[in-house]
Amino acid sequence: MGSEGECPLCNGIPEYFKRDAPSRDVFCVKCRRCGRFNITPEALMVLGQEHKPGLSSVCRRASSDKGVIEILSTNIEQLLKSLPQYSPPEKLDNLLQQMAEMTPALGQYTQFNRDVDYPLLVVSGPSEVDYLMRELLGREYLKGTHDGVALTMSGWEHLEEIKQRGRASSRCFVAMWLR
Repeated sequence: MGSEGECPLCNGIPEYFKRDAPSRDVFCVKCRRCGRFNITPEALMVLGQEHKPGLSSVCRRASSDKGVIEILSTNIEQLLKSLPQYSPPEKLDNLLQQMAEMTPALGQYTQFNRDVDYPLLVVSGPSEVDYLMRELLGREYLKGTHDGVALTMSGWEHLEEIKQRGRASSRCFVAMWLR
């Protein structure tokens, strides 16, 4: 269980962690990595280490949509089940997409920070992001220097292919025998 000095999901230092209005028995948390969420003292008591990465992803992804998740002792499993299950190739594409979204302009370094932004990807942590980034570098979708990483034109083209596949996959072909 986290103290009021650390985020109960990632154990980082939150921007704030305070009890809500005296009339409610809930803590309000705002963490750079996990986003904004509310959590009850009962949830803090039953929160297991195995729950934390997934709940961090749930809360951060909701925060990016301007939502605030309330973690109760009774909804932890339900929140975890709401997370999408991505295959390794999907995780690779998700990372590339997230990096593109966090790139200020073509040719510039992405502002994606693996230590802070990994919950957006629904991965186990920064080490999984490192693995995916090495793969993106090996495929030459990214180029890196000591200053950071940037998408290559091949990376942008791959994202365009993904977008095209997404559009095409929504169409279907129906063959029928006519007499």
